[in-house]
Amino acid sequence: MYPLRKIFKKSVIFSIPILFGVYYTLFVLLQGVEETSFNEAYLKLWERGLSGIFLVIFMLAILEVVLLDEYMLWYEGSFKNIVIRIGYKRFIFQRMIKTFIKVFLYTLATHLLLVLSLNIFHDFTFQDDITTLQHLYFSKHIFINLLTFILLSSIGTGFLYMCFYPCMLLIKNKYMMRTLPIIILFISIFASTIYSPIIYQFFEYSLLISTLVLSPLPTSLIEPGGSWYQYAGVEFFGGIVFYTLLMIVVLWILRKRGILYDW
Repeated sequence: MYPLRKIFKKSVIFSIPILFGVYYTLFVLLQGVEETSFNEAYLKLWERGLSGIFLVIFMLAILEVVLLDEYMLWYEGSFKNIVIRIGYKRFIFQRMIKTFIKVFLYTLATHLLLVLSLNIFHDFTFQDDITTLQHLYFSKHIFINLLTFILLSSIGTGFLYMCFYPCMLLIKNKYMMRTLPIIILFISIFASTIYSPIIYQFFEYSLLISTLVLSPLPTSLIEPGGSWYQYAGVEFFGGIVFYTLLMIVVLWILRKRGILYDW
Protein backbone atom coordinates (compact mmCIF):
# COMPACT_ATOMS: atom_id res chain seq x y z
CA MET A 1 0.00 0.00 0.00
CA TYR A 2 1.27 3.44 -0.92
CA PRO A 3 2.15 5.73 1.98
CA LEU A 4 -0.14 8.74 2.37
CA ARG A 5 2.64 11.12 1.36
CA LYS A 6 3.10 9.35 -1.96
CA ILE A 7 -0.64 9.29 -2.64
CA PHE A 8 -0.88 13.01 -1.85
CA LYS A 9 2.06 13.80 -4.16
CA LYS A 10 0.57 11.84 -7.04
CA SER A 11 -2.84 13.46 -6.49
CA VAL A 12 -1.33 16.94 -6.63
CA ILE A 13 0.65 16.16 -9.80
CA PHE A 14 -2.43 14.55 -11.37
CA SER A 15 -4.47 17.70 -10.75
CA ILE A 16 -1.92 20.16 -12.19
CA PRO A 17 -2.71 19.56 -15.93
CA ILE A 18 -6.44 19.72 -15.18
CA LEU A 19 -6.22 22.99 -13.25
CA PHE A 20 -3.89 24.52 -15.82
CA GLY A 21 -6.09 23.33 -18.69
CA VAL A 22 -9.18 24.91 -17.15
CA TYR A 23 -7.33 28.18 -16.54
CA TYR A 24 -5.72 28.23 -19.98
CA THR A 25 -9.00 27.57 -21.76
CA LEU A 26 -11.21 29.99 -19.82
CA PHE A 27 -8.82 32.89 -19.38
CA VAL A 28 -6.57 32.66 -22.42
CA LEU A 29 -8.22 30.86 -25.33
CA LEU A 30 -11.61 32.53 -24.86
CA GLN A 31 -10.31 36.07 -24.46
CA GLY A 32 -11.60 38.09 -27.38
CA VAL A 33 -13.10 35.01 -29.04
CA GLU A 34 -16.76 35.27 -29.89
CA GLU A 35 -17.20 31.57 -30.60
CA THR A 36 -17.81 29.75 -27.32
CA SER A 37 -18.68 26.33 -28.70
CA PHE A 38 -17.22 23.70 -26.41
CA ASN A 39 -15.92 21.75 -29.40
CA GLU A 40 -13.79 24.74 -30.43
CA ALA A 41 -12.61 25.71 -26.97
CA TYR A 42 -11.62 22.22 -25.85
CA LEU A 43 -9.79 21.22 -29.02
CA LYS A 44 -7.99 24.56 -29.12
CA LEU A 45 -6.57 23.70 -25.71
CA TRP A 46 -4.98 20.54 -27.10
CA GLU A 47 -4.02 22.21 -30.37
CA ARG A 48 -1.99 24.81 -28.49
CA GLY A 49 -0.18 21.94 -26.84
CA LEU A 50 1.94 21.60 -29.97
CA SER A 51 3.83 24.77 -29.07
CA GLY A 52 2.62 25.58 -25.57
CA ILE A 53 2.99 24.76 -21.93
CA PHE A 54 -0.08 22.52 -21.56
CA LEU A 55 1.37 19.60 -23.51
CA VAL A 56 4.67 19.76 -21.59
CA ILE A 57 2.86 19.77 -18.23
CA PHE A 58 0.62 16.90 -19.34
CA MET A 59 3.52 14.74 -20.55
CA LEU A 60 5.60 15.33 -17.43
CA ALA A 61 2.63 14.61 -15.16
CA ILE A 62 2.05 11.23 -16.84
CA LEU A 63 5.66 10.30 -16.30
CA GLU A 64 5.62 11.26 -12.61
CA VAL A 65 2.26 9.65 -11.84
CA VAL A 66 2.50 6.51 -13.97
CA LEU A 67 5.99 5.71 -15.25
CA LEU A 68 8.16 6.70 -12.31
CA ASP A 69 7.20 3.62 -10.28
CA GLU A 70 7.89 1.38 -13.28
CA TYR A 71 11.29 2.97 -13.79
CA MET A 72 12.24 2.79 -10.10
CA LEU A 73 11.50 -0.93 -10.18
CA TRP A 74 14.26 -1.21 -12.79
CA TYR A 75 16.51 1.53 -11.39
CA GLU A 76 16.61 0.06 -7.87
CA GLY A 77 17.02 -3.52 -9.08
CA SER A 78 13.75 -4.70 -7.57
CA PHE A 79 12.79 -6.21 -10.93
CA LYS A 80 15.28 -9.06 -10.52
CA ASN A 81 13.05 -11.01 -8.15
CA ILE A 82 10.28 -10.95 -10.75
CA VAL A 83 12.61 -11.75 -13.66
CA ILE A 84 13.90 -14.86 -11.88
CA ARG A 85 10.37 -16.25 -11.88
CA ILE A 86 9.10 -15.24 -15.32
CA GLY A 87 12.12 -14.27 -17.44
CA TYR A 88 13.16 -10.98 -19.08
CA LYS A 89 10.98 -11.23 -22.17
CA ARG A 90 7.78 -11.83 -20.25
CA PHE A 91 8.73 -9.20 -17.66
CA ILE A 92 9.27 -6.49 -20.30
CA PHE A 93 6.05 -7.21 -22.16
CA GLN A 94 4.01 -7.38 -18.96
CA ARG A 95 5.34 -3.99 -17.83
CA MET A 96 4.70 -2.48 -21.28
CA ILE A 97 1.09 -3.68 -21.28
CA LYS A 98 0.66 -2.42 -17.73
CA THR A 99 2.09 0.95 -18.78
CA PHE A 100 -0.35 1.18 -21.69
CA ILE A 101 -3.35 0.46 -19.46
CA LYS A 102 -2.30 2.89 -16.72
CA VAL A 103 -1.52 5.74 -19.14
CA PHE A 104 -4.74 5.09 -21.08
CA LEU A 105 -6.78 5.37 -17.87
CA TYR A 106 -4.83 8.44 -16.73
CA THR A 107 -5.36 10.24 -20.04
CA LEU A 108 -9.04 9.29 -20.18
CA ALA A 109 -9.53 10.56 -16.61
CA THR A 110 -7.75 13.82 -17.48
CA HIS A 111 -10.01 14.36 -20.51
CA LEU A 112 -13.19 13.62 -18.58
CA LEU A 113 -12.28 15.82 -15.63
CA LEU A 114 -11.30 18.66 -17.98
CA VAL A 115 -14.61 18.37 -19.83
CA LEU A 116 -16.62 18.38 -16.60
CA SER A 117 -14.62 21.21 -15.02
CA LEU A 118 -14.83 23.48 -18.06
CA ASN A 119 -18.58 23.04 -18.27
CA ILE A 120 -18.99 23.80 -14.57
CA PHE A 121 -17.14 27.12 -14.81
CA HIS A 122 -18.34 28.31 -18.22
CA ASP A 123 -21.63 28.36 -20.11
CA PHE A 124 -20.61 26.86 -23.43
CA THR A 125 -22.82 26.64 -26.48
CA PHE A 126 -23.42 23.09 -27.66
CA GLN A 127 -24.59 22.56 -31.20
CA ASP A 128 -25.28 19.44 -33.21
CA ASP A 129 -23.93 20.61 -36.55
CA ILE A 130 -20.29 21.71 -36.48
CA THR A 131 -19.61 21.83 -40.21
CA THR A 132 -18.90 25.55 -40.00
CA LEU A 133 -16.29 25.19 -37.28
CA GLN A 134 -12.57 24.65 -37.68
CA HIS A 135 -12.03 21.63 -35.45
CA LEU A 136 -13.88 18.93 -37.37
CA TYR A 137 -12.39 15.47 -37.01
CA PHE A 138 -14.60 12.53 -37.87
CA SER A 139 -18.21 13.57 -37.38
CA LYS A 140 -20.53 16.54 -37.83
CA HIS A 141 -22.11 15.77 -34.48
CA ILE A 142 -20.26 17.54 -31.67
CA PHE A 143 -20.49 14.74 -29.10
CA ILE A 144 -19.29 12.03 -31.50
CA ASN A 145 -16.54 14.38 -32.64
CA LEU A 146 -15.33 14.97 -29.07
CA LEU A 147 -15.67 11.33 -28.04
CA THR A 148 -13.61 10.27 -31.06
CA PHE A 149 -10.88 12.71 -30.14
CA ILE A 150 -10.85 11.68 -26.46
CA LEU A 151 -10.80 7.96 -27.27
CA LEU A 152 -8.02 8.26 -29.86
CA SER A 153 -6.02 10.56 -27.60
CA SER A 154 -6.27 8.11 -24.68
CA ILE A 155 -5.31 5.12 -26.83
CA GLY A 156 -2.55 7.02 -28.60
CA THR A 157 -1.02 8.39 -25.40
CA GLY A 158 -1.09 4.93 -23.80
CA PHE A 159 0.62 3.47 -26.86
CA LEU A 160 3.19 6.28 -26.94
CA TYR A 161 4.31 5.75 -23.35
CA MET A 162 4.28 2.00 -23.82
CA CYS A 163 6.84 2.59 -26.59
CA PHE A 164 8.78 4.90 -24.26
CA TYR A 165 9.14 2.13 -21.68
CA PRO A 166 12.02 0.26 -23.42
CA CYS A 167 13.77 3.62 -23.91
CA MET A 168 13.73 4.15 -20.14
CA LEU A 169 15.77 0.98 -19.63
CA LEU A 170 18.67 2.60 -21.48
CA ILE A 171 18.73 5.58 -19.09
CA LYS A 172 20.68 5.23 -15.85
CA ASN A 173 19.91 8.70 -14.47
CA LYS A 174 16.44 8.99 -12.97
CA TYR A 175 16.40 12.76 -13.33
CA MET A 176 17.12 12.51 -17.04
CA MET A 177 14.44 9.84 -17.29
CA ARG A 178 11.90 12.30 -15.89
CA THR A 179 12.40 14.51 -18.96
CA LEU A 180 12.46 11.69 -21.55
CA PRO A 181 9.12 12.55 -23.24
CA ILE A 182 10.10 16.21 -23.51
CA ILE A 183 13.51 15.30 -24.93
CA ILE A 184 11.85 13.10 -27.55
CA LEU A 185 9.30 15.86 -28.29
CA PHE A 186 11.93 18.51 -28.99
CA ILE A 187 14.20 16.11 -30.87
CA SER A 188 11.29 15.15 -33.13
CA ILE A 189 10.37 18.81 -33.70
CA PHE A 190 13.99 19.67 -34.52
CA ALA A 191 14.35 16.63 -36.78
CA SER A 192 11.16 17.51 -38.67
CA THR A 193 12.63 20.90 -39.59
CA ILE A 194 15.55 19.05 -41.17
CA TYR A 195 13.87 16.18 -42.99
CA SER A 196 10.69 18.00 -44.08
CA PRO A 197 12.43 20.15 -46.76
CA ILE A 198 14.09 17.00 -48.11
CA ILE A 199 10.74 15.21 -48.37
CA TYR A 200 9.18 18.22 -50.10
CA GLN A 201 11.92 17.96 -52.74
CA PHE A 202 10.51 14.58 -53.79
CA PHE A 203 6.80 15.16 -53.17
CA GLU A 204 4.67 18.14 -54.05
CA TYR A 205 3.58 20.03 -50.93
CA SER A 206 0.08 19.15 -49.75
CA LEU A 207 -1.77 18.88 -46.46
CA LEU A 208 -1.55 15.09 -46.68
CA ILE A 209 2.24 15.13 -47.11
CA SER A 210 2.57 17.70 -44.32
CA THR A 211 0.51 15.44 -42.07
CA LEU A 212 2.76 12.46 -42.76
CA VAL A 213 5.82 14.63 -42.09
CA LEU A 214 4.41 15.49 -38.64
CA SER A 215 3.51 11.88 -37.77
CA PRO A 216 6.77 11.19 -35.86
CA LEU A 217 5.92 13.94 -33.36
CA PRO A 218 4.41 12.67 -30.07
CA THR A 219 1.55 15.10 -30.67
CA SER A 220 0.27 12.85 -33.46
CA LEU A 221 -0.85 10.39 -30.77
CA ILE A 222 -1.59 12.72 -27.84
CA GLU A 223 -3.65 15.21 -29.84
CA PRO A 224 -4.71 13.33 -33.02
CA GLY A 225 -4.88 15.61 -36.02
CA GLY A 226 -2.66 18.39 -34.77
CA SER A 227 -3.23 21.27 -37.15
CA TRP A 228 -4.53 19.21 -40.09
CA TYR A 229 -7.90 18.03 -38.85
CA GLN A 230 -9.15 16.41 -42.04
CA TYR A 231 -6.20 14.00 -41.89
CA ALA A 232 -6.38 13.23 -38.17
CA GLY A 233 -6.64 9.49 -38.81
CA VAL A 234 -3.69 9.47 -41.20
CA GLU A 235 -1.46 11.28 -38.73
CA PHE A 236 -2.59 9.05 -35.85
CA PHE A 237 -1.82 5.79 -37.64
CA GLY A 238 1.40 7.27 -39.02
CA GLY A 239 2.45 7.92 -35.42
CA ILE A 240 1.50 4.35 -34.46
CA VAL A 241 3.75 2.98 -37.21
CA PHE A 242 6.67 5.27 -36.36
CA TYR A 243 6.69 4.56 -32.62
CA THR A 244 6.20 0.83 -33.21
CA LEU A 245 9.39 0.87 -35.29
CA LEU A 246 11.14 2.92 -32.59
CA MET A 247 10.10 0.43 -29.94
CA ILE A 248 11.36 -2.52 -32.02
CA VAL A 249 14.73 -0.81 -32.58
CA VAL A 250 15.17 -0.04 -28.87
CA LEU A 251 14.24 -3.61 -27.88
CA TRP A 252 16.85 -4.85 -30.37
CA ILE A 253 19.44 -2.53 -28.78
CA LEU A 254 18.55 -3.81 -25.31
CA ARG A 255 19.09 -7.36 -26.50
CA LYS A 256 22.38 -6.60 -28.25
CA ARG A 257 23.72 -4.77 -25.21
CA GLY A 258 22.98 -7.78 -23.03
CA ILE A 259 20.34 -6.07 -20.93
CA LEU A 260 17.82 -8.72 -21.96
CA TYR A 261 19.28 -12.19 -21.66
CA ASP A 262 16.68 -14.81 -22.52
CA TRP A 263 15.46 -13.55 -25.91
